[in-house]
Amino acid sequence: GSEMCIRDSISMVKDFVSDLESGNVETGANSIFERFYAGIRIRNWLFSYYVFSDLLSPEDHILFLKVFLLHAANLCDTCRKFHWGNHQLHGLEGLFEITTMFPELTPMRDWNRVAIDLIIEHIKREIKEDGFHHERASHYYRKDLKNYIRVYLLAKRNDINMGDLFYKKFRNMFEAAMKVIMPNGKLPVLQDEQEIDVNDGIYFDKNRKAYFMDNNIAELHDPPISSMLAVGAYIFKDSTYRYYSDNVFPMEFYWYFNDVALNERYLDIGVKEPKYTSVALKSSGYYVMRSGLKSTDNYMIIDAGLAKDKPDHTHGGQLGVILFGKGLTLLPNYKVKYGDPSFKSMKNSFFKNVALCDYIPLADGWISNKARTGFGKWSRLADVDVIDWITTDNYDYFAGTYHAYDSISVKYIREIIFFKPKCWVIIDRFKSNDFHNYVQIWQGEYNKIDYDYNKIVMIKSPIKFTIQQADPSKMFIHQYEDFGKEYVIFEKKGKCSYDFITVLYPELIAVDKDFGVKYFEYKDYDLTTITVNEYTFHLYRRKNYVKDDFVETDAKLVLISVSYTHLRAHETSLHLVCRLLL
Repeated sequence: GSEMCIRDSISMVKDFVSDLESGNVETGANSIFERFYAGIRIRNWLFSYYVFSDLLSPEDHILFLKVFLLHAANLCDTCRKFHWGNHQLHGLEGLFEITTMFPELTPMRDWNRVAIDLIIEHIKREIKEDGFHHERASHYYRKDLKNYIRVYLLAKRNDINMGDLFYKKFRNMFEAAMKVIMPNGKLPVLQDEQEIDVNDGIYFDKNRKAYFMDNNIAELHDPPISSMLAVGAYIFKDSTYRYYSDNVFPMEFYWYFNDVALNERYLDIGVKEPKYTSVALKSSGYYVMRSGLKSTDNYMIIDAGLAKDKPDHTHGGQLGVILFGKGLTLLPNYKVKYGDPSFKSMKNSFFKNVALCDYIPLADGWISNKARTGFGKWSRLADVDVIDWITTDNYDYFAGTYHAYDSISVKYIREIIFFKPKCWVIIDRFKSNDFHNYVQIWQGEYNKIDYDYNKIVMIKSPIKFTIQQADPSKMFIHQYEDFGKEYVIFEKKGKCSYDFITVLYPELIAVDKDFGVKYFEYKDYDLTTITVNEYTFHLYRRKNYVKDDFVETDAKLVLISVSYTHLRAHETSLHLVCRLLL
């Protein structure tokens, strides 16, 4: 087995050299020394070199060293100035590994300094203060975290000080993962994340009824976030990271450590439940609402930001949400396939949980990449402003706006209220002096559409998920399937201004015995009442003044939760009041 692996590794290196010398290699934007490809290639060969080092002939050693020097020189030439994105970071990480492992070769020392300085520049500029990735994509966050893990461990083993800023932001990356992680221990699909097929790159497209070759077959494997949190728990001896990390130390990272008792030390760290629930990553523009941390708790993440420095991986899903409830993702954001005919559509608003005016998507101006890999990006994306964020033990409140329709004089605000621990109310407010059609889009496979009550129901045993409009008046409901994904659109036609008031309720089928939504409109305010088993939630929205048996106030928004077991009250100095009454 070892001899075959050695022969294959040497043969691969020799083929590379032969093709390079004969000019039989790709050039241009996708060249053989493109930073991403060269960085990955050289660290794989470096791994092979050290695994089989004692079994190599002197000629083989010289061959590997020449190839290492060649890659280091090319990577240094293409990476002397900072460029946004993971491609340069992959190249720099490969350059750091080669130059750190061979300091006795004179040029490697200078090239090592180049790699260190630019890696620090990347973590400084690309990792936000809250620890998340500047491109706001969970897929590329994981890739960068793995790169920084490799840098951290190799630097530590070789007594290289990466500086306080590097260590602070490296630690913050693990904190960010814990804040956005879903109750099932996985990261939500945020922005571009490639869907990788496992059947040798062949997949069947139901929409087109044909088999296709997946051009993502060579996509790098991402370790699950649970494995990376295991590394973080071991490095920082932090037992809260173990809450969502692997039960045993992951084999994929074993060779990074020189510790024969690695798993025993990892298990000795113990497991501690984190103290936070709902939390905001304000510099990244993600807002998380939770009822708790257990796998059956309810969770929502709100997309309220833009990757302004490098929006290549940003989708047209501004102020969209992902909802996880009772153990399943119920309102998803889908993975994409670069180069697939579905990619452009899947990267825009009709595959998000958003609200639109006149079916105008939130992203426009498609630009294909120069390397012709099928990747592309939007040149125009709706800008987002966060208006308010409040979180308490009893409710969460978010309000934000985007500016997609300023040119047609339509103003939009999305408000999201989480009545903990049961349900959400999403209010989509459109305001204009002209007539428009307003729509809400909800992803997922819904088993039932109730046109009488403007309600859709998804049943995925043992879970029932209901989306119901508070407004009982006539509304158009459309169900679609594109590229194998299903979604439902609620549409209100011919309105100058209109507010969707939408209740989202996930529950176990066995527990869902009493659910109802009622809407009342009065001269001075409107009232939405939601009954959820032992809870009743009241949502008042002021026009002039709110006064009834429960409350009298001039607050713009009043939230009242009634249960049989709790009596609590909270008021804010803002335009929001929440009360829990017996």
